Amino acid sequence: EARAELERWREAARSIAEGELPEWVERRMERAGGSAEGGGGEESAEGRPYGANGTWGRLEVRVGRNSRDNDRLTLGHSRPNDVWLHARSVPGSHVILRWNDLESAPPARDLEEAATLAALYSKARTSGLVPVDWTRRKHVRKPRGAPPGAVIPQQVKTLFVEPDPRVEERMRE
Repeated sequence: EARAELERWREAARSIAEGELPEWVERRMERAGGSAEGGGGEESAEGRPYGANGTWGRLEVRVGRNSRDNDRLTLGHSRPNDVWLHARSVPGSHVILRWNDLESAPPARDLEEAATLAALYSKARTSGLVPVDWTRRKHVRKPRGAPPGAVIPQQVKTLFVEPDPRVEERMRE
């Protein structure tokens, strides 16, 4: 039993070194009164489940870093009327374009830049043209028992973008 427990902790250490926190460790930390996120209150930049960029129109774009962070970003670090984007039918980052206007879609250029990030942070990054689905965050749900990062979007629209790294470089400036 001791050897099995030791191996389980070694696996956890390897996962943590790769940026993933095993669920059983997270649950154990919560039961012990700790937090998998670090301290309380506002999260530090390192504790956020996303990287942030700005669009041409100065809208904030958040990009998930891995499947667990995709869940945290989509379900906990976005508002219902924000725009959720993801490259269609391939693994990749969830992207949130901060937008709270109920009456209109975000400006086309900002939406295209966010879609380009979704394409760049997906397995389709080497493709010529990538379909990127988008919808309001309130139309994205997570099925019970689904693995990290798996969601079901509804009322989806699709943009076709070229995964151009220069777009990301301009957004970081």
